[in-house]
Amino acid sequence: MSDEILFKPQALILEDPLEFDRLKEVSGHWELQWTRMKPGELEVGISIFDTPRLQYSCFNYNNGIFIQGSPPKGSVAISISQSEDLVSSHSRSVDPYELIILKYGEEVDYIANNTNTIFTLVIEEQYFLQSFFHYFGETLEEMRKQQRLLLEEKYTGMFIAHLEHWLHYFASEQREFDREVY
Repeated sequence: MSDEILFKPQALILEDPLEFDRLKEVSGHWELQWTRMKPGELEVGISIFDTPRLQYSCFNYNNGIFIQGSPPKGSVAISISQSEDLVSSHSRSVDPYELIILKYGEEVDYIANNTNTIFTLVIEEQYFLQSFFHYFGETLEEMRKQQRLLLEEKYTGMFIAHLEHWLHYFASEQREFDREVY
């Protein structure tokens, strides 16, 4: 692992829906652009927890949004989307159990026409790529050329449940966390 710190340790749990125009304020080190896809009421909920080398987040919304951009420099973002409608990324539909894995400089472009929740884990790039190769015996690039990265349905639920557990834990410990640096 490198000595680079990706994130300032903090917890951001928005209890009330966020106005669409304020999304840029909470994007942190991400280079993101947000575009509304259709008129109507739009409610956005965000929960983010940052450590120096990890970020857990849950982003949910109830109307069509186009999200375009890149994860922070020196990181890899692993996302999974849960939607009641079609979600696409890079001009193709995303399988309900598909992991979208992006490195800095690779552009995310989620389009969801309806209610959607995106769970994301951002991790230090060097550590992730070494761990990925160690586990799969192939690089991320080699694996992506051959196939989409899918979880089995039961593991998708477990992945999301673990992220939700951590986000709820961090939300309940937010006051304590704000005083401490991990």
